[in-house]
Amino acid sequence: MKLAITVLTIALTAASALGQSQPATPTFKIVTDDPNLPSEVYYGSIKVKPLRVRPGTNKRITIDDNDFFIQQHFIDFLRRLPDATSFTERLNALNNCAPGNTSCDRIAASQSFFNSDEFQGRGLLVYKLFLTSYARKPTYKEFLLYVRQIAPYQTAQQLEASKVAFVNNWVTKSAFKVRYDQLSAAAYVDALCAAVNVTVANRNTLINDLQAGRKTRAQVLRAIAESTEVNKRYYNEAYVVMGYFGYYRRNPDNKAVQIINQLNTTHDYRATTNSFLSSPSYRSRF
Repeated sequence: MKLAITVLTIALTAASALGQSQPATPTFKIVTDDPNLPSEVYYGSIKVKPLRVRPGTNKRITIDDNDFFIQQHFIDFLRRLPDATSFTERLNALNNCAPGNTSCDRIAASQSFFNSDEFQGRGLLVYKLFLTSYARKPTYKEFLLYVRQIAPYQTAQQLEASKVAFVNNWVTKSAFKVRYDQLSAAAYVDALCAAVNVTVANRNTLINDLQAGRKTRAQVLRAIAESTEVNKRYYNEAYVVMGYFGYYRRNPDNKAVQIINQLNTTHDYRATTNSFLSSPSYRSRF
């Protein structure tokens, strides 16, 4: 469900001082990461943002408005516009949340998108596949490219079928084949585990299933990527890195390491989420 908004004007959002040099002939350009989502506008190298107002009024719409807050989370984390049912359910929960109730406040509402089956099954899967296949995190650009290949708006059964097809295609990529095709079943399992620096409890079973044809290489890859061992080792890292992807729409900076280390110590996901939500980097987007 799209919010009905009217763009009265556009305000330049660059944090530049007067006198900063600009391109000789700046032009407007539209940048579209996903044709199904709102585009962004730039004036030269300067990002611009719309001034959103309620139709028929002069009241500005901001990220502090619950309806816009929820809609933006659908876009930033689920990479889609909200469907009417889910939007209404989430908005009602937030609007009716009693002051001080941390189970339904804005932080909890934000966390619920990361914890949703849809995000875990799409975004987190892509993240873990990069780790398990290539021993590295995806870049923001790579993340966007691959996560859109697992379609949104799906039932649990449809999502599972999409994930199977996605991983089956993943192992046919030339970079993956060059790295793993020549390996035996045991070497393949061990190489994937080494990429994420874990030892999975069902290692021998995976090797035997692969040798006997009971599992494909795609199924073994997914089994390791979604294993308890990988999740335990990388969940906090993923929480922070994909916070950068969702809240800031960019790659993590050096501060991300500090945030991950702090989260590993405190396990305070609310505080981490709140640090994103309250940060100037996030709020200045709107």
